[in-house]
Amino acid sequence: MKPVIKSLEDLRAEMLAVARGEAKVPADRPKIIFESEDAYLAHVLSAENRKLLQHIIRDKPETVGDLARLSGKTQPNVSRALGILEAAGLIALEKVGQTRRPVALVRRVHVDIDLASGEDAIELEMAVA
Repeated sequence: MKPVIKSLEDLRAEMLAVARGEAKVPADRPKIIFESEDAYLAHVLSAENRKLLQHIIRDKPETVGDLARLSGKTQPNVSRALGILEAAGLIALEKVGQTRRPVALVRRVHVDIDLASGEDAIELEMAVA
């Protein structure tokens, strides 16, 4: 699911229209809406999410529960974070029987911020299977 990027002003206007009965909230609307692409990137690459990615790459957990134990986080919190990482294309959740196994799709993320030109770039180095 792609992230929704909306300014606070636009989000407020949308919420008021829904409250007045003039509009409906889309059924597929994500629970998290970001004010900017920068906010989205900061959320996806937060320190906590990077730690989960490190465990996935280094320890290769067999299940989401294994990853939760490795990280010391609750399984619901890990599942929520994995949903964000999967939506961003950084991991895949492979179905194995009744469980899901987190698999890293990306090994490195390079962010190049050119302050002079404003031509920023994000480069993903894919993980080796």
